[in-house]
Amino acid sequence: AVGSETLGPQFHANMTIGVGWGATLRAFADGMPRRQVPHATVFAMLGSLTKRSSIDAYEAATALAHRLHAECFYMPGPLICDSAETREAIEAQPIVREIETQARKADLAIVSGGGFDSGTIRKAGLIDERQLDEVHAAGAVGNFLGYYINSQAEVLDHPINARVFGFPPDQLRAIPRRVMISGGETKVPALRAILEAGLLTEIITAQAPARALVATPLSDKR
Repeated sequence: AVGSETLGPQFHANMTIGVGWGATLRAFADGMPRRQVPHATVFAMLGSLTKRSSIDAYEAATALAHRLHAECFYMPGPLICDSAETREAIEAQPIVREIETQARKADLAIVSGGGFDSGTIRKAGLIDERQLDEVHAAGAVGNFLGYYINSQAEVLDHPINARVFGFPPDQLRAIPRRVMISGGETKVPALRAILEAGLLTEIITAQAPARALVATPLSDKR
């Protein structure tokens, strides 16, 4: 699978790995050869989905931890809460703060990005067409770590983003190595925004989006 041959040999003992979610990352985790990585820790960077079938299709942290014989930690709540107040209440719990503290000490983050009209968050039914129209009108170019972002990779000021339970994109820089695994030409605007913002150290993608990204040089905003 995409990325497994590149990253697999680089996992090492005592490593802490943050993992996003989505079909691409699940395929990456499923394609990872089984190996023993002593004292490795994997943690989910986002809350979970609620439908078992969706979890099986998109949840990557458990699958990667299983492949590496690593301990796995989860964000104890849904990816999209029913309200901003619920999200705030969950985030105030000591166990969540403990996981967030550990997350900021991670060695590696493995993330993915969704195009505006093709992201996994839409496929999983977590946003309806009305909300999609609203975030599009507000300037969304795609979805990153569960949040809809604009062309500067900023989290849009929209009610659905206020309900997202997960690692905020602007805190990603605290992790020294940040690898994006993503493909598809519809994702190029989001990938460009994320790269321009300096949120990634590396990207693994397909030929078509890679060509589109290099067609216009990225400005150096890092």
